[in-house]
Amino acid sequence: MKKTAFLLITVFLISCSEKGEEMVYEPAPVDMEITLTAATGENREFAFTDKKSGYFYGHTHGSAREWYSGWNINTQRIFSDYALFTDDVALDRSTADVSLMPHRLRREYPTATEEIYLFDETEVIGISVETEWAEIGIRLYGEGMISLPDMRYNYAVYTATGAPGKTLLMAPIRNTELTLKDHEEIRAAAAARGFYLILADSEEQALGIVEILRQNGDSMLADRRKRLENLHMTNRFETGVPVVDRALAWNRVSLDALIMKQTGWGIYAGLPWFNDYWGRDMFISLPGAALVNGQLDVAANILRSFAGYQNTDEGHPDFGRIPNRLRPDEVIYNTTDATPRFVVQICDYLDYGGDESLATDLFDAVVRATEGPIRHHVDEHGYLTHGDAETWMDAREEPTKRAYSPRGNRANDIQALWYNQLRCAARMARMNDEPVYAEKWDALAGKMKDRFVVDFFDDSHTYMADRITARGVPSFSVRPNQLFALDLIDDPNRRWFVTREAWERLVYPWGTASLDQDDLNFHPWHEAPEYYHKDAAYHNGTVWVWTNGIAMQRMIEVGQPDIAWNLFMNMSMQTMDDGAPGMLAENTDALPRTGEEWVRLSGTFSQAWSSAEYLRVWYQYFIGVRPHPVSGRVMINPNIPTALDKV
Repeated sequence: MKKTAFLLITVFLISCSEKGEEMVYEPAPVDMEITLTAATGENREFAFTDKKSGYFYGHTHGSAREWYSGWNINTQRIFSDYALFTDDVALDRSTADVSLMPHRLRREYPTATEEIYLFDETEVIGISVETEWAEIGIRLYGEGMISLPDMRYNYAVYTATGAPGKTLLMAPIRNTELTLKDHEEIRAAAAARGFYLILADSEEQALGIVEILRQNGDSMLADRRKRLENLHMTNRFETGVPVVDRALAWNRVSLDALIMKQTGWGIYAGLPWFNDYWGRDMFISLPGAALVNGQLDVAANILRSFAGYQNTDEGHPDFGRIPNRLRPDEVIYNTTDATPRFVVQICDYLDYGGDESLATDLFDAVVRATEGPIRHHVDEHGYLTHGDAETWMDAREEPTKRAYSPRGNRANDIQALWYNQLRCAARMARMNDEPVYAEKWDALAGKMKDRFVVDFFDDSHTYMADRITARGVPSFSVRPNQLFALDLIDDPNRRWFVTREAWERLVYPWGTASLDQDDLNFHPWHEAPEYYHKDAAYHNGTVWVWTNGIAMQRMIEVGQPDIAWNLFMNMSMQTMDDGAPGMLAENTDALPRTGEEWVRLSGTFSQAWSSAEYLRVWYQYFIGVRPHPVSGRVMINPNIPTALDKV
């Protein structure tokens, strides 16, 4: 059935051209389509991951000195940057022509060519140097992070404070003698072709890795490139709009780079400082990162892996919760929304044709995830209660722990997530022949939904309350959360009014603000330390790129794909032209700064849920390919904007 479905989708897409014209499919060369260039003087950010537990962050045309720059492994920084030399001359990055592909960055200097790259699931950096000069050299930077090199004949050893008990070893790509200049610069004959940096458990293990790399490094890098090209080519679209075609390709491979194996399978929330797993972010990202492009095995591995960190202490208020954050050294459960998103993603995985054994294998986790809240946090109306900072709007003032955007104790989006969790859990209960659970959870979902309109709407507002306070008072601040809560609204007129109100008051050309600008708590700029702490603005005005996804979805659902397309186009241009090439940032300011025409980016330069929601809306709503729950059928309901002649 799956093969038939994908065949039908392919035939349908090929036929999506206007006026019966024959569609001419002339794919651009892969190198041209997913190679980016950075002009001299741009000095843009870039990053690569090793798909395991590490990433390297740098700048295309300059040195990187930020606290997060350089090589990071298991959330710990190893070194901050490096410099290269030919003979006694330092290579000046500002003079280089730079090209970026998903698997490597190349700098072409007047006297040399440099490439930097990582390998899949191997804690190694390769830095190749081709030059006609006699010698090449390298110096690592990282004051307080690495020792001076301890030289051997053909390799050097460092101690890295961020990796206690580990060995950081540098060796030439081609075996040759190394020498030391000025205590820090390591020199080699140009025939060495560059250097490998290896982090290993011991010097002996690192030397073994060097030998493997010398024999197989080229093929290992070629395999990485081939994997990324295959991911791109098997999910490729041509729209006739180059910036969209390239943004789709780059968001796909940039998001893939965040799928890691650091503490089991998971998705980094974002780079550079969210190089760990956040349950909420991960399961928002899962559809765009894995399901829409057919990586069902990746989705299953992530779901199984994260289930292993569930709170199983029946006496604890967090019983049944999925972690809010998972790091190598810490697990915390201080959020309400990660758990329902985890459960719902199991059903999404099944809807996309995933192995039904997952519903059996994870059913005990689903029972805990559902019964835990019922025991500790569900009120008499069936609503799921929570703390002021236990939603995605979680910023708190320090040291008081006061929530900057209080949403306790019944936020509208949390109730929609809880409803969907109950329905999904009941479905899995029926699959596992557990009718008592199924009836109980379905009944609770129905009870809560029946009350929702009464409690979250009144006669004075065309939009819904953002939350019901612990005192039972609705709070009508205008936030994008209500767009998620439309899952609880059946009336199409009410859905339309909520969607229109949200768009008119929250959506700008650059994205969806977290609070209406007419609200007294609105902050126009994310980082304006002369006026307020950045966390005060984090969810009180600042644009969150990931919420563009639900905004576009709801607008398409009410028959307005052209309006949604304008926002999608701006996300495409941001991907290619702003910030880190080929990536979508976490945030932007809500309004341009004085004298500026466009907003500034802020937050992380690569945020998983930003790219994931961009891709999800493209596949599920513009192209309109979605699985139908339970029936196993594929629904094809395209919403092609008039700006596109063909897809």
